[in-house]
Amino acid sequence: MLQHKKGTGVDPKLYSDVFQANPAGQKILEEMSIIFEHRISHVSGDPYETAFREGQRSVMLFIYKKCAEAQEGG
Repeated sequence: MLQHKKGTGVDPKLYSDVFQANPAGQKILEEMSIIFEHRISHVSGDPYETAFREGQRSVMLFIYKKCAEAQEGG
């Protein structure tokens, strides 16, 4: 499960505005998704690279979660 500090003060609507409502943001999110999410995180024999890739993937999941929160109304 994703963990982050509560009360960062950033409204989830800002994530939605940047990554869903803005065509440029949609393209950026699409590229980031290809690079950081739509690949295998596990690297056989290299737990550090596996952890690194999972960290990158978790950023993508965080962005999606914030956009979903905005759609749900906060």
